[in-house]
Amino acid sequence: MGKIVAAMAGYESTSTHEGDLRAFLADARDRDADARDRDADARDRDADARDRVADARDLAATARDRVADERVRAAEAELAGLGVAMGTRAIIEQAKGMIMITLKVDEAAAFDVLVRRSQTSHLKLVDVAREVVRVGSSK
Repeated sequence: MGKIVAAMAGYESTSTHEGDLRAFLADARDRDADARDRDADARDRDADARDRVADARDLAATARDRVADERVRAAEAELAGLGVAMGTRAIIEQAKGMIMITLKVDEAAAFDVLVRRSQTSHLKLVDVAREVVRVGSSK
């Protein structure tokens, strides 16, 4: 308003000048309103940009979480498989030892016996080994 008062200082109080002054004041208010609208629009654009950045960060975090979850599931599956493999290996090693003692053969030949029996019986190697251990332990 200080600018308006300074601009009004040279005006005389006549009806022509009062009309000019009113028009000047109305124009000044319109310019101020336009400037406020432009400022509000700029703030809205800034807020929209911040929202888009936040959305992108959320999307990236979700993607990272999915990748991490998948890696955890893969590690858990691998761990479970290793546990099974360790148990399976122990049974196969025990069966090989029993075959080595019984047939007086080396480790490779004992394993070949297990493999051939597995193939001819259409059973898994570990199942053949379990049967060898079960039968050998009952004697």
